[in-house]
Amino acid sequence: MGPRHGDCSCRLPVSRMPGGPDKGTVLIWGYVVFISCAVIICLGKTIERTLEWANWAMMIVVLAGLFLLDLYIVPGSVWLDGLVGFVSFGYMPTGVDVLLLGALVGYSAYGGFGNTALTNWYRDKGYGMGGKVGYIPAMIGGKVFHVSPVGKVAMPTELNISRWKGWWKLLNIDQWGVFYFGP
Repeated sequence: MGPRHGDCSCRLPVSRMPGGPDKGTVLIWGYVVFISCAVIICLGKTIERTLEWANWAMMIVVLAGLFLLDLYIVPGSVWLDGLVGFVSFGYMPTGVDVLLLGALVGYSAYGGFGNTALTNWYRDKGYGMGGKVGYIPAMIGGKVFHVSPVGKVAMPTELNISRWKGWWKLLNIDQWGVFYFGP
C-alpha cells in the first residue's frame, strides 16, 4: 500500500504537487542540489572551465535522452519530412508569420551577443585581452590569481591594428551575413 495524501515519505508521489507535509523532503533535495552545485564549482582550475564541463555533460545527457525519446515516439515519415526541410530552401509553409519568424531570428542573434557581452566567458577563456586580465580560479585545485579590476587595451601597433580589423571583418560577416541576409 503506497503513501496516502499527507503522509511524509522519502519520495514525492508524481501524481500531485508537493504540499505542506512534503516540506522536509523538498528541503532535503534542495540542500542536496545546492551542496552538489557548490562542490562542482569548487573543483578544477577555473570556475568557468568546471562549469563548462558540467554543462557539456548535462547537455549530452539531455540531448541524447530527447533523441532516443524522439526515435521511439516520432514516426519515420515525420523524420523524413524534417530532413527534407533542412535542404529545401525558398519553401515557406502556409500559415507562417514572416514577421514572427524574423523576430525569432533577431532575438536569437541578440541572445548570443547579449549573453556574451554580459558574461566573463571570453575573459575566462583567455580570448582577446582576456589572457592579460586573468581568470576566476576555483577554490580547490586552482591557484591564487589576481584578476585585474580594469580591462587591458592592446598597444596600437600595426600587427594589433591588423588583427583588430580582421576580427571586425569576421564580426560583420557573422552579424550581417548570418542574421540580416541569412533568413
